[in-house]
Amino acid sequence: MSLSFKQQLIAEQIRVIEEIQGAEPQPVVSSSGLNFSSWLVARNQELVRRTPIQSAIQFAPVIFRRLLIAVSVLLVLIGAVTSIKALGNAGTQLNIFWVLGVLLGLSWLSLVLWLATLLLNRDHAGVVAPLFGKVLGRLLPERQQPTPKQAAGRVWLQRLFLSTSGFLRLGWITHWLWSAYLLGGLLGLLLLFATRQFDFVWQSTLLGGDSFVQITQTLTPQLAALGVPVPDAQQILASSIDQTPANAAETRRVWALFLLGCVLLYGLLPRILIGVICAVGEWRLQSRQTLDLNQPYFIRLQREFWPQGSHGKILDADDRPPQMRQTLVSPRPPPADCLWLGLELPREFTLPAGMETDFINVRDDASQRQALAVIQHNKRPVAVLIDGHKAADRGLQRIVIDLASASGPRNLWLVLQPLPAEAKYQSWLQAAARAGLTPEQVTSL
Repeated sequence: MSLSFKQQLIAEQIRVIEEIQGAEPQPVVSSSGLNFSSWLVARNQELVRRTPIQSAIQFAPVIFRRLLIAVSVLLVLIGAVTSIKALGNAGTQLNIFWVLGVLLGLSWLSLVLWLATLLLNRDHAGVVAPLFGKVLGRLLPERQQPTPKQAAGRVWLQRLFLSTSGFLRLGWITHWLWSAYLLGGLLGLLLLFATRQFDFVWQSTLLGGDSFVQITQTLTPQLAALGVPVPDAQQILASSIDQTPANAAETRRVWALFLLGCVLLYGLLPRILIGVICAVGEWRLQSRQTLDLNQPYFIRLQREFWPQGSHGKILDADDRPPQMRQTLVSPRPPPADCLWLGLELPREFTLPAGMETDFINVRDDASQRQALAVIQHNKRPVAVLIDGHKAADRGLQRIVIDLASASGPRNLWLVLQPLPAEAKYQSWLQAAARAGLTPEQVTSL
């Protein structure tokens, strides 16, 4: 069974919540007859019904929806006020093409800039997504001890905005907000035309009447196809500032409907259309995303909870001690030419034969700085020798993260000697995952 994007998102949110407050001690649903993915979905559905987890998962989406609605309403009001103020102070005569420039110019300029940045920065999907990522890092930084709401909210924001489909979500949000602004401008324009009388004119020092006829008629076919009255050549020429149309009332009505139609057809509808395209593209990219079930959390669920409901009888008992049980992944040995370090090894710890004479045991800040300097100077893969009798507490996890940052997550191995018991081994898998390492990089001699 392949998980939908929503199911993957909920699984990731519950993962970070249970990594903070601990997993449920007993399986909440039976796994009889279910594969792991199906059982995971059923388990998460049951957990989401519980108020604390539901509150943590829904916290960020609810805040986002409320903020989006509030900003949209505000932009509708700003658009209406802007059009009323801009045209209401222009007197009784409105320059037709100046009005179009005021109502549509900024919208089209921003649309062209959005498309240009999208094409010029394909690898980063424009400039909005990286900018949003920086803002997110400032407003919602990653904490050492986050609350369930903070952790679940950060996962929600990362999966929806900073993933491969995130730039499309930012895209449709941008076009949605511009649509709200243009809708407000359209309503303000309609209110003005319904309550005041304007004379629509055009004027130019360089261009003649034929030029304005040609410019206007390039905009009219699409409006005419929608049934909107459009000015003919005679009405366009008669609207010159130094002439008076023969049928002034009808000319005013035609020009008013022409301007309203232009704002709707060339301003609002393109934004809505591009926003829909972005939303569909986001949905398609989200459907291609997969959930990494090799993370230590999911491995522990498979071991401790899922098999309890799926196996009614033990057919082949494992009599080996817990510390010798094999993991679900195949560890990779560190490279032969790697740099060996120790991580708070006790004084009585016996180093395996062949260790370098300049072996550094990271025990305090001074030895950690020395190790980081050696890593940056040598640029070699790093193997960290760890006492398997210890669990990975927060202090040790921070050191592993620092070492991974200096060497690169792909160039760091955690070597446990001896192979620890199950609970301690899981703590080192979690430490590796937080540092960006894969389970295959946690091994033993």
